[in-house]
Amino acid sequence: MKRAPKIGQRVRYHSEYLMKYEKAPRVCTGTIVRLYPHHDDVFDDDGEFVRRGPLMPEEQWSATVQVDKPLPKWWPYGDNDLFAPDVAELEPEPKP
Repeated sequence: MKRAPKIGQRVRYHSEYLMKYEKAPRVCTGTIVRLYPHHDDVFDDDGEFVRRGPLMPEEQWSATVQVDKPLPKWWPYGDNDLFAPDVAELEPEPKP
């Protein structure tokens, strides 16, 4: 997605991270429950201070997704149904 989704919006996550080891992509659907805007912070190496920089484009933000149950068999987070991918890794859930 190029723009941050809205809280409550249904999204789909499609990962090809392990495609070289698996035959099918990892896909799951869920609901946006939180957004994390990111800033291009400025780091001062001399004084070890961090100054808040300008807001980064929305596609570089992160979003917490609550994944639909039952969780996929490949799910790496145990019983926790939340994870926080980058907004750019999400797409709107296709309409049935």
